[in-house]
Amino acid sequence: MSVPYGDSRIGRAFERDLARRPQQSACLLLDEGTLALFQRSVLADVATRSIDVQTYIYEDDPAGIVLMERLFLAAERGVRVRLLIDDNGLASDTALPLLLDDHPGIEVRIFNPFHLRARWSRPLQYLFEFRRLNRRMHNKLFVVDATAAIVGGRNVGGNYFDQDDDSNFTDTDVLLIGPAARESASRFDEYWNSDYAWPAAAVPSPLDDRRRAELMDRYRQRLAEFQDRRDRYHELRRQFIEALETRALDVHFGTTTVVADPPTKVDPDLAPPLSPVVVALSEELQRADHEILIASAYLVPGAEMAAVIRELRERSVAVTLLTNSLASNDVTAVHAGYAKRRPALLHSGARLFEYQRFASTPERRDTPASGSSLHSKTMVFDRMRAWVGSFNLDPRSVELNTEIAVIVDSSSFAAELARRFEHDIAPQRSWQVEFVRAADSSQQHLEWHGIRDGEQLTLQHEPDASLMRRISVQFMRLIPGLDGLL
Repeated sequence: MSVPYGDSRIGRAFERDLARRPQQSACLLLDEGTLALFQRSVLADVATRSIDVQTYIYEDDPAGIVLMERLFLAAERGVRVRLLIDDNGLASDTALPLLLDDHPGIEVRIFNPFHLRARWSRPLQYLFEFRRLNRRMHNKLFVVDATAAIVGGRNVGGNYFDQDDDSNFTDTDVLLIGPAARESASRFDEYWNSDYAWPAAAVPSPLDDRRRAELMDRYRQRLAEFQDRRDRYHELRRQFIEALETRALDVHFGTTTVVADPPTKVDPDLAPPLSPVVVALSEELQRADHEILIASAYLVPGAEMAAVIRELRERSVAVTLLTNSLASNDVTAVHAGYAKRRPALLHSGARLFEYQRFASTPERRDTPASGSSLHSKTMVFDRMRAWVGSFNLDPRSVELNTEIAVIVDSSSFAAELARRFEHDIAPQRSWQVEFVRAADSSQQHLEWHGIRDGEQLTLQHEPDASLMRRISVQFMRLIPGLDGLL
């Protein structure tokens, strides 16, 4: 029996393969930033019925504008477009993505909004509604025709797609075609139809006709900045569609499970006692037999996580963790929370790596910037199952933010993700952190081991971080209740 993909171009390309595997999805790993942007744009270009975009952040920089244009052109063809943005991720109430709501075929909704729109009032609103406003929608989804979906860690903005001149995020998404895309579409609908998603038109806005005209001028200017890349985009578009349709890409097939927190998690009075994402992760950790690889941009494990790692090590399960170094972490307070737990992680038996700020990534970046940060949230279990999503191993993901992830049961996909992980923990790209005992002392101290410009380095302080930043971390570690703010 054929899979009912209708007139979806991408769906038709995989219809025969998926018909032979009715319970499986096609999976393509997306870990190169520029291509991740172009692939979203291409999916928008080939959409025939619907495009659903869910994001924590949507920047109105050139990368965001390029995607806006593809959404606008899709709507011009009659495609229904829905854009759901967390209010915390909007730069302002005059952010360019809000202009899309003016198109009759596009609807924009704002999730968990601040009721007073003036930016200066937000600290005051936090005082009175901290329990709600401290919870945010962290999910990232890009769903086309309920047939193809991208799930992962990327927001919409230049530094998530290697388009920033100063600093970019190394990140990971997965393109899903088949049942996982239909699951993703259903998850999107849960958020879109919830009481926490407000139509943009219902949110007070300072826009008048003159201001809208000014924004349209800014939109056209930003779009013009991308003109020099149009030829390349159209060539990549052709290559990507051709590669998908001819199976020239590393497409894997596997059983998939899309797991997401309910939108009620942002409501402190209705939040579920246990996050479904956390429950799913706990089950995967317990299923592991011999190895777990974890990349988490923000790593602030609680006492329970350290206990889980100890239990895994007692079962001879090797655990390897990759997170940001102080220099590559864009949130110093998060690093302070992590640094407090770093000794416990090492004592639990885990191998620990920290991403280098100046990691050399020419093979994964077209426009090298002066620095990079890890933003991936991925896991590999026994090189048989893989996890890709928005979930960090930190208190905010566990208790406060809504999150989403896809679990892929495919040894070939898991093996590819494991190879990418091993590439990122290589000594040229990450520091291995270890406890070392001096020969003449019973005291232990931390050491960072890595390679810089071909030279093997061993350091006894946070690499590449200024003295003031290291002092800031030590000060923040002393703040009571810091975890509740991370």
